Amino acid sequence: MSAIERCRTAALDGHVEECDHCGHQRIAYNSCRNRHCPKCQSLVRAQWLEDRQADLIPVEYFHVVFTLPEAIATPKHLGAEIGFIAILHTWGQNL
Repeated sequence: MSAIERCRTAALDGHVEECDHCGHQRIAYNSCRNRHCPKCQSLVRAQWLEDRQADLIPVEYFHVVFTLPEAIATPKHLGAEIGFIAILHTWGQNL
């Protein structure tokens, strides 16, 4: 968090940028380059979202969370072929 708080401030030092045409100068502070920083990763995040949107098919999506008891988790009890896409998305969850 401290890197993100200091991102693009004098705390991370910087450099002077100068326009080749008019000579206008400005101070540009260095980035933290932390992968969680909203300033540093905004372009990467936008590209990632665009790429994911291109993968979507034109149907409605639903987020469903459930636990299937082991006793009915075999095809002979379901009467069908089991098929699904599963994504585990967790931070610090003990499994």
